[in-house]
This record gives sequence, structure tokens and C-alpha cells, in this order.
Amino acid sequence: MELHFNEVLLINALRTFHAFLSSIGYRIASLAFNGRDGDVIVYESLSRNRRVHIGYVVGFDILIIRRRNHWFLTRQETVSLKDVKMRFADFAGLSGELDVANNITLFNGYKRLMSEKLLPILNGEKWFSEL
Repeated sequence: MELHFNEVLLINALRTFHAFLSSIGYRIASLAFNGRDGDVIVYESLSRNRRVHIGYVVGFDILIIRRRNHWFLTRQETVSLKDVKMRFADFAGLSGELDVANNITLFNGYKRLMSEKLLPILNGEKWFSEL
């Protein structure tokens, strides 16, 4: 029995991102296959008020979400790595289109972007407006 494209995608995303995100204090909060919001792996760091959504909904994307408490309300700010990669010339060429042949290459490119340029954001030290 062969795996479907979405199953291969989630397995390769876990292989690529899990060790990196775990090493900086994130843990898997949820994993949804054929869920309401698509196929999504959600990592969170409660101490930093950050979440990282890696998923394939309409297309592949990685979202970094910052939660901020303001009085009795919780506000969320979300940034897509599709938009952020354009700020960095080295990573502007990362394609968002996935197929079975290129998904590991694309995931490794996004992992490199996160580890080289976005580590202060993932560590809770800065936000995108401060880069």
C-alpha cells in the first residue's frame, strides 16, 4: 500500500523540522491529517508565547504566531514565511509549490531560513517588525 501525497508531506515535515524545533524548546501541540484546517503540524513554546504551524492547506506554508495578552483579551499576530523569505535575498527563490520530488529540498530551505535568520523570533527575543 502506497502513502498518499499528504501523508508523505507530513512525514517529511516531521523528519525535517522536529529535531530543530525541539532543540530550541518547542513541542508538538497537535497534528492534523485531513483536518478542518488542512494537514497541519503545530509546534508551540508556551514560555515564549509562540506557535509554529507547518501545513498544507491551499498550498504549503509555515506560519509563526505570537500571542500577546492585553487586559482580558489575547491578541495574535501571524506572519507567513512565504512573505518573510522575500526580505532575504538568499531565500527569495524558495518555491511554495510542492511535489513529491522537491518537498525535502523545500523543507530544508525553510529550516535553514528559520535557523539562520529567524532564530531571535523563534526564541521570543524579537518580532518581524524589529528585524
